[in-house]
Amino acid sequence: ESMALAETVSAQSGLPVTTQEVRAIGRGSRVDGGDGIPDGPCRDLACCLGETGPFDPRMVWIDPYGNVMICYGIIVGNVNDTSLGDILAGYDPASDPVLSRLGSGGPKGLYHLARESGLGVPGSGFRDECDLCYRSRLALRSAYPGILGPAECYPCAAPRRRIQPG
Repeated sequence: ESMALAETVSAQSGLPVTTQEVRAIGRGSRVDGGDGIPDGPCRDLACCLGETGPFDPRMVWIDPYGNVMICYGIIVGNVNDTSLGDILAGYDPASDPVLSRLGSGGPKGLYHLARESGLGVPGSGFRDECDLCYRSRLALRSAYPGILGPAECYPCAAPRRRIQPG
C-alpha cells in the first residue's frame, strides 16, 4: 500500500521513488551508550537530511498515511491534505519549533528543548546523535503531536500532552 501511494505521488510530482536499507544508527547501532550527550550536528548524517541539514533537505519520506517527513517521525505536511508541491514550496523550518531547534542546535538542541519543557528525557546513555535526537523527540512528541508522528515512529511514546503557547 505504501509503494502504491509513493508511485501515485511520483507520477503526480515527477519525483523519483527510492527505498532505503536499514542502517545501524541510533539505538540500532552496535555502539554502547556513552556517558555524555552527543554534540554533533544533524548535517553529519548527510544520507538523511543532505549536507546542510533540515534547512536544505535532499529528500523526504512519505508514509502510508500520506505524511511527508523530513526525517523519520518529523512531519512537514500530508499529501492527502495538500499537494506535495505546495508542501515543499511552503517548507519553512525556521518557523517550526522542532526543526528550528534542530537546525540551530542539532540533536542536542532538541534535547535542551525537551528539558526546558519539563519533559522526561534521559540524561545520558545515548548511542549517537541520531539516538539523542530520537529520544528527545520521543519526549517532545506529547507537546508537538502534529509535527512528531505518526505513532508507528514512536512506539514507546507516553500519552500526549500539549505545551500551551506563550
